[in-house]
Amino acid sequence: MDINTIELLNQQLAVKDNQIKEKDEQLKSMQKLLDQSQQLQLMTEKKLEELKEISIAKNDLSSDIGNTTLLRKKYWWKFW
Repeated sequence: MDINTIELLNQQLAVKDNQIKEKDEQLKSMQKLLDQSQQLQLMTEKKLEELKEISIAKNDLSSDIGNTTLLRKKYWWKFW
């Protein structure tokens, strides 16, 4: 091998090293974005579950109020 071939191979190796370094940075960035996305998804699912629970509680309360009102109307004469 002559010296020019060795220099060319060293240059190509340096280029490849830089490409690998750039890809590593891209992977780190993508992993960070993926983590953020997963955290947002989890937060969204928790909020949705909370809203469902609130909605169910409101429906139960409305039902209880409706039943109490109905009982009062039905049996008003028993209290007088």
